[in-house]
Amino acid sequence: MNTFATVQTAVGYTILFFVFLVVVAYGLVNARSGKAEVGSEVATAPNRKPYYSDAILETKRLDRVLFMAFGALAFISVLMPMYWLREPGRQSSQVKAHDRIFQVEGEEMFGNSTEANPNGLGCAGCHGDKGVGGIAAYTITDTAGRFLKQVTWKAPALDTVTLRYSRSDIRYILNYGRPFSPMAAWGVDGGGPLDDQAIENLVTYMESIQLSPKAAQNQVAAGVKKEMEAADKAGHPYASKGEALFNLGYYADVAGGAYSCGRCHTQGWSYGEKGPDGGGAFGPNLTDITGHTPRVGPTEKRAPTVVAPSVRTSPTSPVSSPAPPQVPSR
Repeated sequence: MNTFATVQTAVGYTILFFVFLVVVAYGLVNARSGKAEVGSEVATAPNRKPYYSDAILETKRLDRVLFMAFGALAFISVLMPMYWLREPGRQSSQVKAHDRIFQVEGEEMFGNSTEANPNGLGCAGCHGDKGVGGIAAYTITDTAGRFLKQVTWKAPALDTVTLRYSRSDIRYILNYGRPFSPMAAWGVDGGGPLDDQAIENLVTYMESIQLSPKAAQNQVAAGVKKEMEAADKAGHPYASKGEALFNLGYYADVAGGAYSCGRCHTQGWSYGEKGPDGGGAFGPNLTDITGHTPRVGPTEKRAPTVVAPSVRTSPTSPVSSPAPPQVPSR
């Protein structure tokens, strides 16, 4: 348990106990000072007895009451600021505690459904345990929904997803899915079964398994070398490291192609039947990018340009989820 939360609770109980003692003491004192009522004919009723004189009221009794009030004020003045100063820590610990709950529930949801884990949604079945990347079976159909072929789709690693997308982008993709891919819509807004809290659980879990930027850089550096060696063995050597980086993960198993440009910008890349590099798929055609986006050198200034909307080419399979209102930038 968080130390701040423990101290806060102890202070609260101490104040409550102190108030309880004061109330009990006050009741006991009044009970003992009271007298059994006697007949008015025998003695003067208590409410008719003369009260303290002004000399007593304005000296000893007043001083005693003021001293008690000062003590109560001092008690409140010391303890309440202490309680208030620790409030941010208490709130922070509660946020962390809820995040831990979301993370545990998200991990269960991310895993495969088994007898031991009935809450599993099967994310790990495609993206691998701990989100390291994997493969998914996918059926490609034509625009009328007729079967064309069954393929094996490269599912990207998710342990670097926060390096590529913001938290809101991740929620968006989970809600609406990825058209023309095995990634279906999981959120209620996109026609899926998960409410906002379930989506939040998955996002929180994915944040907990992220590689550091340095680790991701090292993975890419080693992956480029691995990709070039695999391409050579496949008889399709790359002309440069840039080409290998563009297609990182196509021939070699590198994070399920998560770092690759080709998985978005090359038709058929994700299922091993890629067309011309950068020819356009889920992402725009890059083969003519220098025509409307001039290359800028270190000392040059880019003039404002108006880029015409590019035409998106897509795989022949239909949308696997309801079309979202927009697509977040990669």
